[in-house]
Amino acid sequence: MDMLEKIKNTAYFQSYDLTDDAIDTTTKLIARKYILNFVTFLVNRDHPFTLCILDIDNFKAINDTYGHLVGDEALAKSAKSICDIVGDKAFVGRYGGDEFLLIIPDIVEYDDKWAILKKLHVELRKGIDLESGTHLPITATTGAASFPDDEQTSEKLFKKADAMLYRGKTKGRDRFIIYNYEVHKDIVFDIQKTLPENMMKIRSLFNGKRTLEYEIYEASSVITQIIGVDGCVVCIEGEKNFIYNNGGEKRNVAPIPKSKIDMRLKNHRIIVNNRSEIEGDKKLQDFLASYNIRSCLVVELETNREYLGYLAVISDHNRVWQDSEIALGHYLSAIISDSVYYQRKIKNKD
Repeated sequence: MDMLEKIKNTAYFQSYDLTDDAIDTTTKLIARKYILNFVTFLVNRDHPFTLCILDIDNFKAINDTYGHLVGDEALAKSAKSICDIVGDKAFVGRYGGDEFLLIIPDIVEYDDKWAILKKLHVELRKGIDLESGTHLPITATTGAASFPDDEQTSEKLFKKADAMLYRGKTKGRDRFIIYNYEVHKDIVFDIQKTLPENMMKIRSLFNGKRTLEYEIYEASSVITQIIGVDGCVVCIEGEKNFIYNNGGEKRNVAPIPKSKIDMRLKNHRIIVNNRSEIEGDKKLQDFLASYNIRSCLVVELETNREYLGYLAVISDHNRVWQDSEIALGHYLSAIISDSVYYQRKIKNKD
């Protein structure tokens, strides 16, 4: 289904003077700004709908293997497959990178949602054929939540769908998770519920029995696993950088230069859910793109008003950073800051 023709015939989109920017140039889906505004519109009108966040699994491997031009072709063909499969049941937009939003109006019953997503995932597994004749297997992971049954605001609805998406990823990808209160009520915001316990766990790693580098190594491993992200970058002024991926192993990514972040640090932090949010900061956006960093939480390291560096928690996927995750980032940055400060104080005495 041609998405431009679909939105032209929808009352909400008819209120816009639809220009070329209404459709994403690569995928021919509804552009991010318009699909997000559509979600807000439906919430404001109390119109029931289901929000799905779909992520193409391991898409980076396609770019790495075949190059970005083929990657764009694969993305476009995947987008077309999604539209063809869901037909007139859903509005499909590009959320960013290899993530898509599906808005399914009037469908909020669990069995109805399950049937649509089951068909979508079964059909997607058939893969796509490139112009070169190469057949690419495709799988996806989807998180879904409904308005108003699951949440009553667009922000909370996105967080719940995002939590379901990441639950699907931790279970091995190639699946869809639909929010169900009875099943997920204790795990959607489990980071929030276990925040004090997680803080104590991180605090216990900094006991002075090992080198600071090793303590940061362990803490990075713990926080990436708790939050479910891809890595941590710890940059300390005048010292080497500590860079770890999920599991504590070193990640091949350069540290984010201070010159690219210091002007953006507000309230001692930067929160990027999606690179498109920082279009006005081309240098930082390009830098993140060069290492496939889709979203990040950057927290300043400082003590006694002295800038010491920063902690960056990074993800290869778009995400909605939750308050509890941000709190953990600030907590770890404070511990690292204190540890660096006292280590330098001891060295100066010597």
